[in-house]
Amino acid sequence: METEQAQATSDTPPDPAPAEQPDHVGVPVESEHGAEPGSGRDREAAKFRKQLRAEQAARQADNEQSAERITVLERQLDALRRDQVGAIATTLGIKPAALWASGAQLDDLLGEDGAPDPDKVRAAVEHARAHLGITRDPRPFKGLRSGTAAPVEPVNRWRAAFAPREK
Repeated sequence: METEQAQATSDTPPDPAPAEQPDHVGVPVESEHGAEPGSGRDREAAKFRKQLRAEQAARQADNEQSAERITVLERQLDALRRDQVGAIATTLGIKPAALWASGAQLDDLLGEDGAPDPDKVRAAVEHARAHLGITRDPRPFKGLRSGTAAPVEPVNRWRAAFAPREK
C-alpha cells in the first residue's frame, strides 16, 4: 500500500511554478522578415499584399462577368435550337407550339453533337399528333398539273355580241 501511495504521488505532476515574464518583454517585435516594424521590407510586403488583393478583386470581377456572359450565350443557344426544332416541325406539318404543348423537351430532341436531330423531332411530331389528336391535311395540291396545258380563258359571250363582225 505504501508503494501505491508513493506511485500516486510520483504520478501527479508537480505544482506549476508561478509564470515568469519572458525576457523579451521590453524588446520591439520583429516582422516576419526579421526587420523592424515600419522598415522598408514591411512597406514593400504591404505594397505587394495590396497589389495581390487588387488583382484578386479584378479577377473575381472578370470571373463574374464571364459567368454572366456564359449564361447569356447559353440562353441564346437554347433559343436557336428551339427555333431549329420549330422549323423542322413546321416542315413536318405541325406548329411548334403544338410540339412543345405535347410535352417535348429540347434536350430530348438533340443529337450527340448538340444539334437538333431530325429523326428525334419527327418522332416527337408523331407523338404530338397522336397525343393532341392532330390529323394531316387530306387536301391534294392544286398546283400539280402538267405544264403543257395552256391556261384557258373563260369565254365571254357579251363581248362577242358587241364586237365588230369579222369579214
